[in-house]
Amino acid sequence: MNWVLGVDGGGSKTLMALASPEGQVQGPFRAEGVNPFDNASWKQHLTGLLQQLPCSGSEIAYAALGLPGYGEVPRVSAEQVETVGTALTQTAFAVLNDVEVAFVGAHPGQAGVLILSGTGSMAWAASAHRQLRVGGWGDGFGDEGSAYWIGQRALGSLSKALDGRLEDPGFASGMLEAIGARDGEGLLEWFYRLEHPRSGIARLAQSVDRLAGQGNPTARALLKLAADELVLLAQAAFRQLGDPAAHHFSYAGSVFNSALIKAWVGEALQPLGTWAPPALPPIGGALLYAARKAGWPVDPGWIARLKQELQD
Repeated sequence: MNWVLGVDGGGSKTLMALASPEGQVQGPFRAEGVNPFDNASWKQHLTGLLQQLPCSGSEIAYAALGLPGYGEVPRVSAEQVETVGTALTQTAFAVLNDVEVAFVGAHPGQAGVLILSGTGSMAWAASAHRQLRVGGWGDGFGDEGSAYWIGQRALGSLSKALDGRLEDPGFASGMLEAIGARDGEGLLEWFYRLEHPRSGIARLAQSVDRLAGQGNPTARALLKLAADELVLLAQAAFRQLGDPAAHHFSYAGSVFNSALIKAWVGEALQPLGTWAPPALPPIGGALLYAARKAGWPVDPGWIARLKQELQD
């Protein structure tokens, strides 16, 4: 058995990779999102991705799959396990929540708090004896601070700017340009043609960040609100965990590609502890989890090689 398998599933995209006992990586291989709550094709996407494996299942010592929504609704979680089991008939595997594998990657063997903000948002906190989650209720309840949340509020501000309720022509022109529309009619046409509205709206967060970086006040205000919500997630997770050793804070997800978000969240959490980049990305967390389950002698050197391979 020469490999371990890791999968980082998300709402907008899914990654899969293999790692060797020496820390060498094959992949990542990519597929569309696999969120079972808003994507009717999630099983096909996940199965199609696993069919891309460049080796047989008997060559894989263990597989760890971080999937969105796992552990939240028993019926759906059972379907996720069944789908993976049908595809990986020769491989021992574990299905976990996608935020848990992100935590494993961010804090290898260490207590701490992980804030994930991609299409959705959630905080995951863990110590030696306990783990918990905060947020992650989905966009019907909030998903505050997520890319979808930012994009949805950007659309609200854009509609106000277009009909005169908001005086910010720079925000309106910048957002219209980002979606390829010239006016309100073009905006509506874009919106109602979205094949996967949640992912399409979430992608707008990148345009909001670009405008915020240019100093646009509406965009900066939206990002600041998002940062404040992410801070609330982390603070609640740290407080409820109740372990002073878990004062290490890190992050994952596309929203943290924003330098402004990272700076604002880190500044707000500074009184509670350290704020640092993740040791490994979420796909690395899945591979690390699988390697440990396979009984491999994982050490800091292996983690460092894995990180370098994933960056190349």
